[in-house]
Amino acid sequence: MLDRWLIGFALVFLMFTVLSGPRQDYVAFLEIWVAVRGGRDPWWVHETWGYPLNAYGPLFTALALPAMWNELSPKLLFALAYCLFAVLFLKRGLDLTGPGPVGPGFSAGGLLAWLFSPFAWVEIAYYGHFDVLVAIACVAAVAGFLRGREVLAGASLAVGSS
Repeated sequence: MLDRWLIGFALVFLMFTVLSGPRQDYVAFLEIWVAVRGGRDPWWVHETWGYPLNAYGPLFTALALPAMWNELSPKLLFALAYCLFAVLFLKRGLDLTGPGPVGPGFSAGGLLAWLFSPFAWVEIAYYGHFDVLVAIACVAAVAGFLRGREVLAGASLAVGSS
C-alpha cells in the first residue's frame, strides 16, 4: 500500500514540476547553460547585473546538455532525484532510531511531513533549485560515513561540493 502512495506522490510531484515551468533562479540557470553550450565562461560577469550568475561548481555545467534537448530536463532531474531519494530514505532509512510504524526510523507523522513538506514543493518542484542535488550528495555522505563506508562518503561529499 505504501508503494502505491509513494508512486502517486512522485507522479503528482513530477507533474507539478513540469506545469510550474521555469521560474526564479531556474531562468538564470537556463541562461548559464546557453552560455556553456556556446563555449562561454559559465562564471562570466553578467552585462546587466554586474556579477556572475553561476555560484555552482563545474558539474553544474554538465546540465547544459539535457537543457539543450528540453529546457525543463534539468528541473525534472532535480525533482526525480528528490523523489528517488525520498522513496529510498523512507523505504530503507538510515535506521538511526529503530523501526517505526511506517519503516525504519519513521512514524506516520514523519512520513507525511517528508512527503508534503512545503519546502520540497516550493524549492524543488516550483522553483527548480539545483541545491537539491547538493543536499542529496551531502546526506549520502553522512549516510556513507555512518555505515563505515568512508570512500563512498568522501566521493559523495566531493560530488556535492563541485
